[in-house]
Amino acid sequence: MRYEDLATDPATTIRRILAYLELEDDTAIVEAMASAAVDDPAASSHRTTDAVEESIGRWKRDLPHELRPVVGESLDPVLAELGYEPT
Repeated sequence: MRYEDLATDPATTIRRILAYLELEDDTAIVEAMASAAVDDPAASSHRTTDAVEESIGRWKRDLPHELRPVVGESLDPVLAELGYEPT
């Protein structure tokens, strides 16, 4: 599961997770799970951007330049393995 998929298409991503876990994926269940992340006041206190699209890839944009070589050395192999662009 990728954060980007869950953030931009929660219902489809939740269905895939439930299928993987061999759990029921009734529409009402999926909708309740998807709306909980969006509508729950507790979830909103964890948000760091106004829009989901702004949060995607934000760690790269906000990463201080002096840390890029260190992060690249540490994370680039993992990012590539997971199908992401390196830092």
